[in-house]
Amino acid sequence: MNNPARSAALGGLIWVVLAVACAARWIRLDLIELLFLFAPLVIVPLGLALLAREQLRPGVLLRLACLAQPIAALLAVGSFFLTPGPGAAALATPWLAMCILVALAGAKSLLRVRLHSASALCLVAAQLYLAVGGLGLFLSRLGATPLYFAEPVVLLTGVHFHYTGFALPLVAGSVGCALDLRSGLYRLFFPTAVLILVSPTLLAAGFVFSPLLKLAAVLLLVLGCLLLAVLMLPLAVQTKPRLARALFFVASVSLAVAMLVAATYELGDFTARYWLLIPQMARLHGTLNAFGFALCGLLGCLWILPDSAGRSS
Repeated sequence: MNNPARSAALGGLIWVVLAVACAARWIRLDLIELLFLFAPLVIVPLGLALLAREQLRPGVLLRLACLAQPIAALLAVGSFFLTPGPGAAALATPWLAMCILVALAGAKSLLRVRLHSASALCLVAAQLYLAVGGLGLFLSRLGATPLYFAEPVVLLTGVHFHYTGFALPLVAGSVGCALDLRSGLYRLFFPTAVLILVSPTLLAAGFVFSPLLKLAAVLLLVLGCLLLAVLMLPLAVQTKPRLARALFFVASVSLAVAMLVAATYELGDFTARYWLLIPQMARLHGTLNAFGFALCGLLGCLWILPDSAGRSS
């Protein structure tokens, strides 16, 4: 099986090259596109490494996904150098297929998960949501306008389900596994997990059906993330290696600030006051979520948390 952690390191190097090339204006990628590409190149392979470790013996589908991830990620990068259309969509198709493999692996493991195990359900939900993120990329590169939504909303759907749909439940599930079952903090984890699990679906429904539902979904997601940020702090304090402690602390603070920014944006959008626009959201919320929370949170989970998720399911 391909080593996903090694793939993430190589993907990080590729992403840095892309970012430098953009800064030098050798290539044209906007910030939203760069933030998206950080997911297939770095965040998803880190997530796959975490899933492979927590499942102890990864199934065939997850092993195939780990093998396909590096090539599919590179082709996804290539899709952004073509004009949206059939050619770009063809290059994005392997990434969609890889995401579907991860989702099928999650659906299969769902049969073995105890419904009261909130941490295990978080890990499964992350795998299922990733397929929606892959579909968002495919539709974006195809140039499609599903339900009359246009760019950047289509690509932002892919961004949302790679970070909020995939990375967030993965970190939440691992944190839940690390908490002492007898502690008061663990009792706080169940409502945290429920909010994190249902909010991405409610938010997608809000985009389609109701601005009020969208606002409620964002506020529920913000509440769930703030609770998770609180739960992460004791783990940061209890961790002995200083760098690992710093990773969890940065992830906790970044998540809290990023979600408060998201709440500010959504309240402004709902009331038509527009305190923040999408470019500002990408710079503030997007970068904090991608680098501060997702990257540091997954690295922290891989480094310091026990292999307990697999046993909890």
